Amino acid sequence: MDRLPSSSGTLVDILDRVLDKGLVVAGDIRISLANVELLTIRIRLLVCSVDKAQGQSASA
Repeated sequence: MDRLPSSSGTLVDILDRVLDKGLVVAGDIRISLANVELLTIRIRLLVCSVDKAQGQSASA
């Protein structure tokens, strides 16, 4: 069975684009018991190249 070429790109292309443009993942996890919030975890993940991250921190 032959695979058809996909237009989505290879993993290397996707990784190159993510490192060039950057990617932010944010989320919250809340643990509650009987409507009493026991724990809140806030997650922020930044994925980008070192040059891009240094440029962002200098402009902020």
